Amino acid sequence: HHESTDDDSFAQLLQILAIVVSITVFDATLSEEIARYPAFCRCISSLQQQLPDDAVVQKAAADIQAFFSTLEELDPDADLRVPFTEVELQGRLPLVFGMPQQQQNQTDNQLMEILIHQVTSEKETDTHDVGFVMWPSSVLLSRYIVDHPSIVLDSGVSGGDSMILELGAGCGLVGLTAATLLKQSGNETRVIFSDYLDQILDNLKRNIRLNNLDDSDRAAVTGLDFFDQPGNDDSVCDSPLCWIDMDGTKQPQVSLVLAADVICYSNDATNVANTIKAALIPGGKAIVVSKCCRFGVEEFPDACRDAGLEIEITNIAADGGRSSSGSSDDNDDQLLVHDLEQTSGYALGYNLVMFTINKPMLL
Repeated sequence: HHESTDDDSFAQLLQILAIVVSITVFDATLSEEIARYPAFCRCISSLQQQLPDDAVVQKAAADIQAFFSTLEELDPDADLRVPFTEVELQGRLPLVFGMPQQQQNQTDNQLMEILIHQVTSEKETDTHDVGFVMWPSSVLLSRYIVDHPSIVLDSGVSGGDSMILELGAGCGLVGLTAATLLKQSGNETRVIFSDYLDQILDNLKRNIRLNNLDDSDRAAVTGLDFFDQPGNDDSVCDSPLCWIDMDGTKQPQVSLVLAADVICYSNDATNVANTIKAALIPGGKAIVVSKCCRFGVEEFPDACRDAGLEIEITNIAADGGRSSSGSSDDNDDQLLVHDLEQTSGYALGYNLVMFTINKPMLL
């Protein structure tokens, strides 16, 4: 009986070690939290000493310790011997954004939930790293496409690969929402998440995995610099029939472009307009949501017209006392306010503007 108990304990131990090894591969955040827990690290060292001849235990323990050593190399200033506080751990949890979703043949709304990990939990960031955190415009644009799913579901092109491009994706809420709608309907249209900084691109890949959208070719992440696009200052491409990724590769045009808070500087108006023109197929559509009164936002409509694009403007009150669908449902309103309050920069009276842009067939 004693041997049976030992065998059971040993089997459980191997299961625990296997789980931890898997975590170090698939969840960097949780791995770091485990590494900062001294009792666990002592346990691993003790196992190596007590079971020196067991190859499975030795390999698992070595893999875990090697990963912890890598964490120390990546952040030499971090003291991995000090556990995270409860407040720090809460700040590392993903944010949950819920969007009411009308299901066919059902009277009650279902809730689409998207999980978002931010690069930082700090609410205020510099202009150059706006993609590190969530912003109110992405919440409103995500809700808008859930309320009007045909924008995403009917964006495909017959006879070719259908693609949607999110510009300046940041944490990716808009693209993740679109990809989830497509997955629910069995639609094979791909969503391409684009941004500029490596940290943001890595976090986008993480959020794709977090929302179980990495099980096919449905979602892709690529670097995109507005300045590199045809018609902009640093462009070396004179082709009007493609957009350029940060590897310098020409990419095929898409049928739908989505963007939230991508206009932060005065020259962004022209850069974003030319990028949309380059990225869209003739007859394609773009929806851009921005905070009112930001640099470049007022100039954006003229920049689009100068690029030969058609544009409509709709003003939005983020906290106008109702959801983006116009529903008076109190629960939906409370959920919207909750989601907005999770974002950076949100305050009562936050006003946004939505630009609906069409690329003429003959452009």
